[in-house]
Amino acid sequence: MSISLPLEIDHDMKKSKLTRIDVFFLFFILANLFFVRYLIFAYPGHGIGTLFNTNFIDIGVIGYVSLVMLRSKFKIGLNLYISVVLLTIVITLNLLKFGINDTAVENLLTALSPVSFLLFFIYLRKQYNSDALYTIANQVRKFLNIYFVINSVIILFQIRTGTFLMKPFLRFNPHAFDHTDGLIGFNGVSILNYVWIATILFNLLYYLEAKIKHTLFVIIVQTVVMVEISTLNDNKMFLATLFSFLIFFFILIVIRNNASIPAIAKMFFLIVFSFSFLLVGSNYIGLSNQVSDSEGFAKDFFYESNKIPDENNERAYLNYLAFNKYNANNLGIGLSEVDIDKKNIHVHLGINSSSLLLIQGGLVYLIAVINFYSALFLNLFSEVNLFRRTIIYILLVVTLTVSAFATQIFRDQHLFIALMLIYFVLFLTSKKKVDFVQKEASTPPSSSPSSSMQLFPR
Repeated sequence: MSISLPLEIDHDMKKSKLTRIDVFFLFFILANLFFVRYLIFAYPGHGIGTLFNTNFIDIGVIGYVSLVMLRSKFKIGLNLYISVVLLTIVITLNLLKFGINDTAVENLLTALSPVSFLLFFIYLRKQYNSDALYTIANQVRKFLNIYFVINSVIILFQIRTGTFLMKPFLRFNPHAFDHTDGLIGFNGVSILNYVWIATILFNLLYYLEAKIKHTLFVIIVQTVVMVEISTLNDNKMFLATLFSFLIFFFILIVIRNNASIPAIAKMFFLIVFSFSFLLVGSNYIGLSNQVSDSEGFAKDFFYESNKIPDENNERAYLNYLAFNKYNANNLGIGLSEVDIDKKNIHVHLGINSSSLLLIQGGLVYLIAVINFYSALFLNLFSEVNLFRRTIIYILLVVTLTVSAFATQIFRDQHLFIALMLIYFVLFLTSKKKVDFVQKEASTPPSSSPSSSMQLFPR
């Protein structure tokens, strides 16, 4: 194993078009989220559900990524190496204290198996040049916009009828609003939330690079529709999670422009304006409920030591239980002791990753897992400038922590795919065309022929 800072392949050595096998794996990863998930839960145990309800896709992605990474002489960066060592130490201490059994193995695989999807996107970044990656992004953007229209129409029918395309799921969970997510399927509102965020960010990047005015109108309309639907399907975390990723997006715009004073001022203005819009406009276009829900979501991170949170506020209550009953200040109660299927701790355990990991392995385990994924995502961003790497790492930790408290990102692989799309578009946002595959541009962007090239075809 070699330890080094991640190095970039020369632009001329990278491929400008995806091979058929990479298209195949990319298609199945995305299909796993947008189509297969619905079928798995709609037809469990027989027919097409049995065909797709296997680990073949995950195993295939892991095997293929392992092979191509070995062939490309993939190097582990120092930060990732340290993160792996720390996570290994934490897991080892947990297993030595509480033992190892099938439950412990399943809990570890559940938390760490999404790594395969992340490694595949890192492989794409290393293997293909900017033209190929932006072509992928543009195709995904078009699909997400079409999917948004179709899915929103379906959701409106679901809201009106309470049963449309939801009957198979109501047998397992009678609360229709949990399935009011269109083609996402069973209990998929949180996944829909991250698909929406990916849609907005892809369109924002397109607007930033292509400068097509109607794209901004599309973003506004989409956001209004998302807010309205979120008030109807009990998506409490939409504004809170969207806002955290928008801050990430705008900060990336700043640092890619060398953090000039005017750029920082502009970003600050946009953030203040957005926050003011949420407050002042909270009594209009259905925002009042969303702002209130977001305030409640923010309280999920904390609780008063002398007051037990409302049990109906599951995230806050599970957070309270983790620290006051299940030893989250130490090593938790053990990876081998937490079986979600038995529901012996709380019926909603697993609704978010933070409380689950806190109970399984304590605060140190949650920190180690978030740090591990942050280090991996940092390899996707391929930034070599130390200051920029530090800023991006902090943003990764913050957004992953928010997401871990919001939902089950380290448990639901379909949700992680949506999260992966978000970070993929954020990676593209962090790079200008001229320095996309270089450590530093040798000439100013304005003097480079590449700087005038359009990143997205109109």
